[in-house]
Amino acid sequence: MKKPQLTQLDLYCIARLIQNSFRAPDQETIKTYRCFYGCLYCKYAIAECSGPEAHYEKVFKKLRELTGIPLGTGLTLRPEDIGRVFLPGSYYLEHPEVIHELEKAHDPETVEGIKAYLGKIIARSKEESE
Repeated sequence: MKKPQLTQLDLYCIARLIQNSFRAPDQETIKTYRCFYGCLYCKYAIAECSGPEAHYEKVFKKLRELTGIPLGTGLTLRPEDIGRVFLPGSYYLEHPEVIHELEKAHDPETVEGIKAYLGKIIARSKEESE
């Protein structure tokens, strides 16, 4: 199967999304989602990024195909959702013994839930490889 190619528009969109994560004003001070703040200034905003599917959704699909990392919306603070989104393609798949490092960002209860989800992913991948 042929891998998708990133276009100039895709790269520009990715750069804006990254810019948002580091440079956008705090969520409380703006009337839009912080993650899309830079989109207000995008040179492609009107002509290329309108219609039933915003361009970032197309970019997310391509990046998911290229990297295996799930992208998109719908993240909750439940450990299984955090695990579903952030564990694929992560260091912890190869080194589950250091999952406790996540306690730097989460409370121990949440880390335990993420650990449980990690165990499910590892068990599933072992079953698939047999």
